[in-house]
Amino acid sequence: MHISKLLANRQEEEEEAAAAAAAAAAWSRQLTSLRFLKSEADLEYIERRLKLDFINGASARGSFAKENVTGILENLKSIKAKHSLLRCQVSQITDAQKGSMELIRNRLSTAMELIKHCQQASHLEVESLAESEQESAMFLDSTITSITAEDSPAQTTSF
Repeated sequence: MHISKLLANRQEEEEEAAAAAAAAAAWSRQLTSLRFLKSEADLEYIERRLKLDFINGASARGSFAKENVTGILENLKSIKAKHSLLRCQVSQITDAQKGSMELIRNRLSTAMELIKHCQQASHLEVESLAESEQESAMFLDSTITSITAEDSPAQTTSF
């Protein structure tokens, strides 16, 4: 009976950890997505501001300096290239998060099967999952499904 309680406690801890990991991953994806949307808006603002500054400076001088235009455009291109690189890195991190969540799900499933096997081998009564445990399992499954089906805005946006 003592082993059964230990196994049940261990199972509850693993389910709570899996639910916490799923919630953290979802929050992290949302935060990252919002950060990249903000950075894209910032880049657009910088681009417009540079154009406006150039137009205002050129009209104040009465001429257009081609060197300034070239320098401004090269700076803008380098900023956009860095942003694209960061977007690719976020995509790789998101893929790693998906893999981690799948691994957590598989290990939780394996642990639950092991607990059932131990209970059956020790001839203890096998209890069905409590309502909260069933909700946690459903939440984990839905989180994994949404992670694998999700196509984040940071991956689809282009300049």
